[in-house]
Amino acid sequence: MSKLILHNDDVNSTTKIASALIKCLDYELPAANQIIILAEGREKGVVIKEGDFIELYMAQSCFEELNIITELIA
Repeated sequence: MSKLILHNDDVNSTTKIASALIKCLDYELPAANQIIILAEGREKGVVIKEGDFIELYMAQSCFEELNIITELIA
């Protein structure tokens, strides 16, 4: 199972990150806000989704288009 990790970059606003989570992963706002809270406290990032590599690769591409740093672990 692959994992998509969101890194805390201190560049993007929480609003932009929440919008990206909604757009790229189809999350609801409360779930997006919870992930932001988790990511803010971790230097190494937080797993935002686990699943099929291809699905997560497409999500990672969406985040990249928005200049948000994610990491895909196969």
